[in-house]
Amino acid sequence: MALPAFEAPRLRLPRAAFVSDLHLDIDRDTPRLHAFREWLAQRPAEEPIFLLGDIFEYWIGDDWTHPVVETLIDACAAARARGAAFYFLTGNRDFLVGETFAARAGWEMLPDPVTVEIAGIAFVLTHGDLLCTDDHAYQIWRAQARQPAAQAAFLAQPLPARIAFAQRSREQSRAYQGELEAPIDVNEEEVRRWLEACRPAVLLHGHTHRCAVHHYAIAGEPRERWVLPEWHDTARWLEIGPDGATWHGVTPARVEHS
Repeated sequence: MALPAFEAPRLRLPRAAFVSDLHLDIDRDTPRLHAFREWLAQRPAEEPIFLLGDIFEYWIGDDWTHPVVETLIDACAAARARGAAFYFLTGNRDFLVGETFAARAGWEMLPDPVTVEIAGIAFVLTHGDLLCTDDHAYQIWRAQARQPAAQAAFLAQPLPARIAFAQRSREQSRAYQGELEAPIDVNEEEVRRWLEACRPAVLLHGHTHRCAVHHYAIAGEPRERWVLPEWHDTARWLEIGPDGATWHGVTPARVEHS
């Protein structure tokens, strides 16, 4: 698999909060959705918020309307009124979120991967699924599903057909995960390829639900990979600012790599 291009930082910010893998069921009100709304209401004024994918359990198109969607948009609007800015890159569950919804929610869409600078430290942000190269079937499907023609064909289907497809896909995914001895993690050789190509940035991602800070030695230089936690019914997030990084709701494992 070809390496992505690692460009100069797109954003330079003094601080930011990072979340991923909320897996919100946007077609029904849930404790997790309440937790996210409460978390947004409690964010400090003028804090940038990065959403690193799989914010939704699934997304079937920006023409999908539901009262829960409107509630979420209102919560984001209230946070923006206090000066918050939202930055979003899609995950494997919500890659069909488009510019129409993003504009309504006030989310600036970012490419995957993207380089940003927070408190003087460069980070390469990615959802994380691109690093899971051992899941060959998924990587083939991902490449096909991200094609504009394939997305246009899916979005042209009637809304009920898309909903039924998403629900079937979710059930198949759960069954597939249940058959595995352990969920597929990142491929460490792929991680090292990324770290060699994007130095001296820290690699920050979600997707695997294995919250940890990984330490590497790449060409004699110390490097790190930070993995965001998934949400349950309480908030779990990372804040980065002038005083360093603070993990909330979870203590990441420390992993040393030779």
